Amino acid sequence: MASNVTEITEQSTVQLEIIESDGGGQIEIISPLPDSLEISFSGSSISSDLEVTTQTNTLVVDTTSDNTTVDILQNNPTIIESTITNNVVEITEDQVVFQTGSVFNTVNNTIIEGGNLTNVLFQTQSDISNAVLSNLVIKDFSNNVSLNVNGGKLELIFGSPSEPFFNDIQIVSFDTNRFNLVNDSYIITPIYNLNGATFINGSISSSQTGISTFSDGNSIEINPNTTPFMASGSHNLVVNITTQLSDNSVYVVSIEKEISLNKIPPTDPILNITYNISPLNAYNNTQNEIEQYANGNITWSTTGGTTTPNNNVGWLNNTPQFSTPSIGIEPIGDTNSIIIPKVEEYWNSGDENSPQIYYTGSYPARTWTRIKSLRYGTFLYNDEWDISDLRNIENWESNIGTIEYGKNTTSEIEHITLNFLPNQSTGEYLYIVYDAALPNINTLVNQLSFQNEITAFNPPYIVGGYKIYVTSTKKDGTNYQHKITFI
Repeated sequence: MASNVTEITEQSTVQLEIIESDGGGQIEIISPLPDSLEISFSGSSISSDLEVTTQTNTLVVDTTSDNTTVDILQNNPTIIESTITNNVVEITEDQVVFQTGSVFNTVNNTIIEGGNLTNVLFQTQSDISNAVLSNLVIKDFSNNVSLNVNGGKLELIFGSPSEPFFNDIQIVSFDTNRFNLVNDSYIITPIYNLNGATFINGSISSSQTGISTFSDGNSIEINPNTTPFMASGSHNLVVNITTQLSDNSVYVVSIEKEISLNKIPPTDPILNITYNISPLNAYNNTQNEIEQYANGNITWSTTGGTTTPNNNVGWLNNTPQFSTPSIGIEPIGDTNSIIIPKVEEYWNSGDENSPQIYYTGSYPARTWTRIKSLRYGTFLYNDEWDISDLRNIENWESNIGTIEYGKNTTSEIEHITLNFLPNQSTGEYLYIVYDAALPNINTLVNQLSFQNEITAFNPPYIVGGYKIYVTSTKKDGTNYQHKITFI
């Protein structure tokens, strides 16, 4: 150095003081590089043995690389200004000054390390050289940086750790078909995903008193001995698992599931009926119809319902078991309707449910109507009949022809093929008789010739609610087969 410079001393990490005896020298910093300081004097020269090292009091880290390390090796406060995103900055230097702002993003895995060293150095993966720091500045655009200081350790957390979650609660062998005081054994399996968290403990509770614990991945077996508070009744299950997240915080996740009893009721009682009718087949059971002028009675009784399946136990019959009456005989006159009343059966839960519950099974009332079914046949005379001729059902079937019991509507009659078998030696008139409430015949098609032969019959007349067609002349053919269509 020139002879007129008496002393150069470093007063601090951020100041260089130069004392000159004559005040005639000047120092000029002409290099912006952080690792060199070039000094020149006006009118002077620098001695080649002068050693100058620079010190940076603010370090800006701008990197997108993973696993960046910053070493801080000084005790004096140092500023670190980082523009890395989505990572954690860890400072172990106890005198590093940190600063956060609102205009800062971080990237992968930047680490600032220090210790009880003379200087605090900062190093990034993109630049392996170390620089001396005096302050740390954190700028966060995403507003998701959290900070913890514990015993001189600074933790900067960017974002949130992954959290565990539940998928379902699996219930196996829970019997819904029981009263609420009946015990049961079943298995509860919580289905969850820890999602990187650490399992601490699990618990399950219900709407009733009591709680049970479980370990990670285990199921809970419910039975009257180990968990009597959950062995009976319906429950609203609440399952909790306590976990530790990757940031060491404790996190609890819960799920609820309702399991309910649904006791199956007994089956309804059954109506048993027996037809005692003359003629024997003068009724249509599926349509609740009995031919007009048939006579006799219907006897009926009641069979109680059953508790099915076999494990559906507990239902008890009341006393009396049925409503009244539950058995009887209903007479069948010429034209009256027959009615069997509704019957109810009464049940209760006994002492297997709290409170006691009741159930009523039943079958509905049943009513038979009287009908005038299609008749056809042949007869030697064509005198107009009166009602007495039509009331004698047995005589019709024995001496005239056929009664199609239960066929009393137009659609039912149109599906019938009428077979006439007149006496070939004497010849006979052909008769067709049906309910007068139906329309007149439109066509009577011979099923052999396919001719419409309705003109062979006189216009119909009505007797006692019956419409009667008869041919104008006797027929002595061997076989007549016809089908009817209505107007």
